[in-house]
Amino acid sequence: MDPKKLGTQELEELVDFVFDVADSVTAAVKDDGKVSIGDAPKFLKPLLGSGKAIGGINQVPKEIADLDDAEMKVIVAKVQKRFDIVDDKLEGYIENLFYSTLQLVMNVAKIYALKKNKAA
Repeated sequence: MDPKKLGTQELEELVDFVFDVADSVTAAVKDDGKVSIGDAPKFLKPLLGSGKAIGGINQVPKEIADLDDAEMKVIVAKVQKRFDIVDDKLEGYIENLFYSTLQLVMNVAKIYALKKNKAA
């Protein structure tokens, strides 16, 4: 492994945190359509994971810019596993949009790297 590679730990922790919060909100509104103080236990998992997710959040943009194809597939697979919409067609479009956005970011980062290397 390239020692300069940043990896995806912070990005993966952030993705898990976002989905944990979304799962908690979904569970809270499922019964009565609102989030109330009685739903607090449902937010325990994201609360406990928030330190990891937020602690390295400043590294997330750097990790995204440093993604390679293998890392991108890991992130996309994680999102696909956690993301579930009843409408499978809509879910497919959203997953494709997420994948395309990551590809765009990767390509922009590569263009900047080429530009930086040519300037040096």
